[in-house]
Amino acid sequence: MLKILVLVIAALTLLIWQVWPMIYQASVTSMWSIGEGTTQQISLSDMKKIETSEGIIYYEAGQEQVAQDIAEILFRSRRLIRQHLGIDPHLPSIVLVPQQPGVGSVILKGIIAIPLMVPPDMKSLRDADAITDLFVYWVVPHESVELVIAPILYHDRSSRWIGDGLAQYAGYLVAQELFPQGLERFMRGEYQRVEALLAQGNSVYDLTREFLVRRAESENLLSPRNPEEWAGYAVSLALWLDIARRYGEEVIRELWHRVSQLSRCVLYVICLSRPTAKDAARILSELTGEDIWHRIQSMDLQKVLEILKAADSRSFPSEAP
Repeated sequence: MLKILVLVIAALTLLIWQVWPMIYQASVTSMWSIGEGTTQQISLSDMKKIETSEGIIYYEAGQEQVAQDIAEILFRSRRLIRQHLGIDPHLPSIVLVPQQPGVGSVILKGIIAIPLMVPPDMKSLRDADAITDLFVYWVVPHESVELVIAPILYHDRSSRWIGDGLAQYAGYLVAQELFPQGLERFMRGEYQRVEALLAQGNSVYDLTREFLVRRAESENLLSPRNPEEWAGYAVSLALWLDIARRYGEEVIRELWHRVSQLSRCVLYVICLSRPTAKDAARILSELTGEDIWHRIQSMDLQKVLEILKAADSRSFPSEAP
């Protein structure tokens, strides 16, 4: 009887292993927006591509050098993130879509990818506009880290301070190292989100209540975010900047190691146990000596702003002295 049960479990596991990726991919929608205008659905069948160990980059004729430049940045970004955070980022496919008049966004179905609308005359990253720079040196590192953390922690809606927070910190690290000339501009966008809340009379931010994981079944994931949600990206970034500065990135690496060890899942579908945001806060408290759960429930926005403004230069330390 036991032997039969083992065989049944093994067969189910194999079935899930084979079928789940196809089911999941079919349900995925990837979107990129640069403003008002129509939405264009993209087909990859006629596009060229570069395949690397870091991911696939799809591009139109004439933009091969742009794709090669991005592939090099992906390689260096992955190495940096692994070194600093102990997280092996999952780099999604990237689709370069030339901008067209009247088109404000592009959408891809059935693929985990980041579509990027680029100027049609861009021949290399040296010709990139501000949006492309932000995408390559911040957004892609962010998404590549969040894709690793989300399956483990995002079942708990209050865990976004870890997922988006460490993803923001990854974007910061890559920009600081690989594109320092743009770091101040990127960071200005972060602390302006906090300044907006301070101007409204807010002084404290609760990362466990105001910055929740979105749910596809109950929310439009493409709907505009309110100022409080936007600020969560900046507040959670400030948290990890401060932890790295005060305690060193070894704390972050050890945190991720312990949190990931608490996950007992088969393809993130059948789970015997999964860590929660409180589990992560408890581990981080043990590593730092702080009451982390209390801290993230009452983030002082004025101090958050000071941390972000201090971090908008290459000289900001990413490791404790």
